[in-house]
Amino acid sequence: MGLFNFKGGVATPFLQTEYWYKINGKKATREEYIKYKNKPGGDEKGKQTNDPDVYGRKCGGSPANPKICKK
Repeated sequence: MGLFNFKGGVATPFLQTEYWYKINGKKATREEYIKYKNKPGGDEKGKQTNDPDVYGRKCGGSPANPKICKK
């Protein structure tokens, strides 16, 4: 029995998200992504990812501000 997502009243199985990491439009590993420092003031694209928290912080710990992330 799996987990399900209910969209529009229809149960669909959750698909595990595969996160991707890019540096200046080229594929990179998570480790390369974390080590790379964006260069301010340039024309490069810099870092892009679909990982909501690549650095491993947990969000929602503060009752005053649930969006504060802590490592």
